Amino acid sequence: MTKKDKTHKNVILFIRSMIDKYEGVYSCDDRDPGRATLFGISQRYHPDLKLWPILADFLNAECASPLEAEEVNEALAQHEPIRKALKEMAVDYYYRHFWRDGVAGHFFLPKVGYYLLDWAVNAGPDDAIRGLQLAINDVIKVYGLEEVSLTADGILGPKTRRAYLRHFNAPGSDPLDQVSPAHDQLLMLLLKTHRAIYYLGRIQERPALGVFLPGWLRRTFEMPESCYPVQFRFEREMAAVLGIDPPNDEEA
Repeated sequence: MTKKDKTHKNVILFIRSMIDKYEGVYSCDDRDPGRATLFGISQRYHPDLKLWPILADFLNAECASPLEAEEVNEALAQHEPIRKALKEMAVDYYYRHFWRDGVAGHFFLPKVGYYLLDWAVNAGPDDAIRGLQLAINDVIKVYGLEEVSLTADGILGPKTRRAYLRHFNAPGSDPLDQVSPAHDQLLMLLLKTHRAIYYLGRIQERPALGVFLPGWLRRTFEMPESCYPVQFRFEREMAAVLGIDPPNDEEA
């Protein structure tokens, strides 16, 4: 298996784990701006996805009247092939829209790429990249690395890429650049801090969203370790037992 194939496999495993742990199957909460969601994908914001007519056709064939969310989940649980097919469509969409085309997760170390992916899924790629830019600026200020700061515009452009490659470990980092493990550790801490601040800002704008804050914050501070691919977690645990160096994030 090539490194590219392994990366793709691990990202898919991460997305499946993320869905299982944080998104569930079907939900329809009037308090949620996304309203009806399937595996975390909002019908309101992504109405053209093929999984929606497939779900509608399934429910029309199986049920005589509109269903509550609990009944939809029960119906899907009784028809595992349909549920699995819909889930894999959702996984594929997450990979293409949020990882590949959204936050360009392959550009970063896995722990950063995974974290940005999850943030993008929950709040949108622009807000995830904006949080990254704010965190990079903070790290640069703390260590006095350079005077130029990034504009927090939510665009993963050449300046943001260059700043990341220059100061943080990444597949394309130049060994001559100012890279330190301490930079990576602080970046992750600041990413989580800015994400929490982002959610608090949303609640200030719409207080009714406060009901979702505990779940948002749990996700903010548990990620990405809570959904690392199972094999990578196992390798780290075994390394601890054997007293050897764990695999680094480039191998995740």
